[in-house]
Amino acid sequence: MPARGVRVVRWEAAPERFAGTEPVALLGVRLETLADVRRLHETFLVSALRSGVPVLVECDVTPDELEDAAFVEPGFEHAHTLERLRWLYARAIDGDPRFAGASGIAPHRPLDASQLAAARAPGGVVQVIAPAGSGKTTVLVERVRELLARGADAERVLCMTFNDPAAAELRERLGAAGAGRVAARTFHSVGRRIIAEAGMLEGRELHHGWTVPQWARFARQAAAEVGGAVPEPAELPGLISAIRLGELMSPDEWEAACPQDEPSRVVARAYALVEREKARGRLYDFDDMIVHAVRLLRANRGVRQRWQAAFEHVLVDEYQDIEPAQELLVRMLAAPHDELFVVGDEDQTLYGWRRASVKTMLELSTAFPALTRVALRHNYRCTPEVVRASAALIARNRRRFAKPIEPAPGREDGGERAIRVARYPESTPGAAPRLLARKLAAYGRGEIVVLGRTINALRPFALAAADAGVRIAGPEELFESAGAQETLEAYFAVLAAPRAATEVDVRVILRRPSRGFGLDAAARVVGALARGVSLPAAVEQLPDEGWKVTRAAEQLAALVTRRDAAAVIRQLRADGLDRYFDEVARASARPDRDDRKVLDEAEEEARGQSVADYAAVLDSRRLSLRRARDERGGIELTTVHRAKGRQWPRVVVVACDEGVLPHRNALNAPPDLVAAGEGVEAERRIAYVAFTRATEELSILHTEGRHSRFLHDAGIVSEPATIAAATKPKPEAPPSRAGFWEPPPLPAVGKPASTDDGKAIELAAAALKDGTATDGTVGEFLSAIDVLTDKQRDRLLRAVPGLGPDQDLTALPAKTRRSLAATLRVLARR
Repeated sequence: MPARGVRVVRWEAAPERFAGTEPVALLGVRLETLADVRRLHETFLVSALRSGVPVLVECDVTPDELEDAAFVEPGFEHAHTLERLRWLYARAIDGDPRFAGASGIAPHRPLDASQLAAARAPGGVVQVIAPAGSGKTTVLVERVRELLARGADAERVLCMTFNDPAAAELRERLGAAGAGRVAARTFHSVGRRIIAEAGMLEGRELHHGWTVPQWARFARQAAAEVGGAVPEPAELPGLISAIRLGELMSPDEWEAACPQDEPSRVVARAYALVEREKARGRLYDFDDMIVHAVRLLRANRGVRQRWQAAFEHVLVDEYQDIEPAQELLVRMLAAPHDELFVVGDEDQTLYGWRRASVKTMLELSTAFPALTRVALRHNYRCTPEVVRASAALIARNRRRFAKPIEPAPGREDGGERAIRVARYPESTPGAAPRLLARKLAAYGRGEIVVLGRTINALRPFALAAADAGVRIAGPEELFESAGAQETLEAYFAVLAAPRAATEVDVRVILRRPSRGFGLDAAARVVGALARGVSLPAAVEQLPDEGWKVTRAAEQLAALVTRRDAAAVIRQLRADGLDRYFDEVARASARPDRDDRKVLDEAEEEARGQSVADYAAVLDSRRLSLRRARDERGGIELTTVHRAKGRQWPRVVVVACDEGVLPHRNALNAPPDLVAAGEGVEAERRIAYVAFTRATEELSILHTEGRHSRFLHDAGIVSEPATIAAATKPKPEAPPSRAGFWEPPPLPAVGKPASTDDGKAIELAAAALKDGTATDGTVGEFLSAIDVLTDKQRDRLLRAVPGLGPDQDLTALPAKTRRSLAATLRVLARR
């Protein structure tokens, strides 16, 4: 019998939480199912230890007497919780030191109350909810210092994050805080160490990825072997990655388990071909580092125990972005002691297409019921206006933790430039990009960014910037077309000049929509076109293709006879291009491309243009963007997904319209996705991340009468989106727009420019732009504008990337001239 003063609780009625220090005797415990083991370990023992309550357990067996095979857990594929229970049981006699109190070490940096509570939380599993700008990396570093002060061995503390730059920054921060011996690694580098030590990489080389033509070869061969349609090569890597990291299956396992529809079988065969090619070349890739590490840890107890013993404390940054395979890796490495510290924000879960889910943060307590959860309170990055607006916006989501998000204590409001909204009329869609380009010309890289929901939303602004001579940087697909944009360029290039057709363009035509041709069809068609054969006739000459040849030739003949570019696009869509891109969207779930909208806009734009004229427009745009590209010094135009984790003084969010942000696909999401926090809630998270990238100024552009519902949710505009769309507001801008389209003045140096000074500068700018200013160097030209001060001249030189005072004016590229002229005109308007 338990001693006097011990509270006796039967197994069926045992409490889920403990209070005070009164010992508890738990009687009648039977460990017959996995649920029993989980209940005893997490709900009772860990909870009691965390509360400092001694527990006496009366059980029919000891954990060591249980058979592993009866307690194997799905996903882990071994007795994961039983192993943790055994570890805890082995240390029960001496007491478990994991839940020690705070060390009292002075923070390396000043911390607010919530940050300090997170850093000094007791041991065990700790979940830190870290809203945008709340200092999550600071907290993680301070947690490491706290663990070291409690006696942790630096060699057995592991910090994990997603990419090399984040890991490098974390190592630098740890070193500055006196914790440089603590490892900060990416998930992939940890996985690589595990499989390398097991000898799985011996004689193998890291493969950084196949090229698009190589993926196209895999796609065509798989389709030929299975007898199905050729999948989109650009989407194939993501589809195979979803199998490998989502299902953790080998090619043979997946071919046996996959759905038996034709597209699934083609992808399964492509997966097998890729793995066969890697084995032949003795290659491994980045996915292998996670896949093989997880499979090895699941299957091999000795390897698992060796790595679990290597790290006593595991800390994970950006936990909301973790995908299931990475989560398995983390939880196996943290077991059996479960010294796990995770930092993340469910409100910033954006990577659903990469298998990240908002439930990873929300349901962590299901796996660890006794965890400690701390929410950070303050956004130190943004102005108070942006903090309040973004907090109001995200509070509309249901799948989240309710938590206060407050401005930094003592930070003053940002004033009229903190949040500005500008709307532009739908009738003149090119006006806003041109005006924004003029604004961008006044800034350098890192001073401002343009964010869009999709690549398509960014493209008009990128083109306008390129035309204005502004150097720009951005995602690869902004400069090298993909999806519907690439498809239109290919069709119009071939239709306008069939003799000059390339094999790449013809292959696109034969694949989008899929026409079911063999591996060498594109090369045969190109050869025929070069000899002067028409496109339909060239397709008809393909051997042994039967009805597919006849159907394709008829469709292409209908295209060739059309002279109006818009009619060509309509015909393509009717022939299956819309359906093709709908299927691609369902398969890939790419969040940053909107192929159907590209087709909608192209069809509208192409009205009244000939095929040759529209082909020239598409070609000119592609070349213009390529010439303007400057990844080192250019102003960034990027998608919100790629901007996550970063910040800029000035952020311009473009195309903040209903149907774009939130995306129209999300407005029609199925109920199961909506219940999982996707659909509009996922789009609201994207808007929240976009708004909270700005440290000083947030500017939002939307089409007149179509503003996003999120602007109303955030309290930025008064009208709900549905009312705004129905009533078509008047074109005058709201007061908050003041000054948006005009670039801010250059730093005040000397006296302000007078009217005559402004005219002098304007004349110089005009001479520069039209080429009449040709004598001397750039420095001499600027010196000749005697109304400029030396500081203004220096500022002008810094504002134009690659410009130097010793460059000859006659050697300047036309776009550099235009950029300098635009910057001069900014000064003239002061």
